[in-house]
Amino acid sequence: MGVNLSKTSNIIFFAAFLPLVSFFMARGFYALFPNLPFWAETLSPLLAYGVLYAIFEKYAWHWKIFRIFSVVSVPDLRGRWKGKQRSSYKENGSNVEVPSCLEISQTFSKIFVRACYERSQSESVAANFTELNEEIYLFYTYDNEPNSLKSGTMQAHKGTVKLKYIPKENKLIGVYFNSIGNSGEIDFEFEQHDLISRFAK
Repeated sequence: MGVNLSKTSNIIFFAAFLPLVSFFMARGFYALFPNLPFWAETLSPLLAYGVLYAIFEKYAWHWKIFRIFSVVSVPDLRGRWKGKQRSSYKENGSNVEVPSCLEISQTFSKIFVRACYERSQSESVAANFTELNEEIYLFYTYDNEPNSLKSGTMQAHKGTVKLKYIPKENKLIGVYFNSIGNSGEIDFEFEQHDLISRFAK
């Protein structure tokens, strides 16, 4: 997802605050262990910065304080979402509606999406947040693989999804289209934080 260095809040946090904290952490460490070789004093701030950024990247990025100061603006979508997918594909003259589950793993700079269906499963190949008309959308491309025992006539395919997060309702809504000529609408509600990596009604 990257860091928007055109934002003043990001410049202050990543170019000023983190380096400053890293410097004082390193000085404190060197004061405790004064007999370290000279090169350790040079490397210590870099190491401290790396540790702080790693903690922020994986664990701290979704803390509320970072949203208050606009360091992080993308929504926190981690967890399992449950809903349905309405397809342009028709069976017996009616559009097919498929129950589905969406599982999202997310850090500050990365997001991974797995969609689970009764007869197949898809995984994101590339995913990113994009701002359109002052609203943030999640776009991702995916590869879908049928389950060998339940696939029927389903075939492997690729596709693209565009999702909009509605925080007040804790919902994801959007559209998709795939390489076999189908498209449709997607509607999910948040279910839980735990991921189970399989379809469940």
